[in-house]
Amino acid sequence: MATFDSTAVRLKTGEEITVRCAEGNDAEALLEMTRSVIAEGRHHLTKPEEFNATAEEEKNWIHQVSQSPNRLILLAEIRGEIIGMLDFHGGEKKRLRHTGSLGMSVQKNWRNRGVGSVLLAILLKWASNHPELRKICLEVFADNEGAIGLYRKAGFRTEGRLVHHVRMEDGSYTDLIQMCRFV
Repeated sequence: MATFDSTAVRLKTGEEITVRCAEGNDAEALLEMTRSVIAEGRHHLTKPEEFNATAEEEKNWIHQVSQSPNRLILLAEIRGEIIGMLDFHGGEKKRLRHTGSLGMSVQKNWRNRGVGSVLLAILLKWASNHPELRKICLEVFADNEGAIGLYRKAGFRTEGRLVHHVRMEDGSYTDLIQMCRFV
């Protein structure tokens, strides 16, 4: 089972947040936060109308992740409100167990305060102590300069570019940047 002890972290703004693993009773609040981030629309593959998970499905997903040694859901919260999350899933096949991918979301009003940096730092520390993980990967919209800057600051490097991989509603396309970091 992937575990991480809850920890309090002071952001660069002086605010203190708690970072911990998701639990089943977080399902509804996590869904609410995810819906609000997806509703912003621009930098997510999932459209709001495509995200239809129920609280029970979310609870089951959290449980499945908690039972896997190479998966992790980290939550950042302040005063009981979830303001950010990071989902990591490691490779299942023997030849890919040393790799894993992450997805991360931070509520709009909490961006640029250090929440994403904290979540990444904790994931990387957890991964460095993992017996198999050696490479952490992610994909990010090419025009999401803030996220790309955050990932570069955390040591991620560009490994590839999926050209015109995402088709937007207006008919335009955007690339996906593949970034990775060894631990």
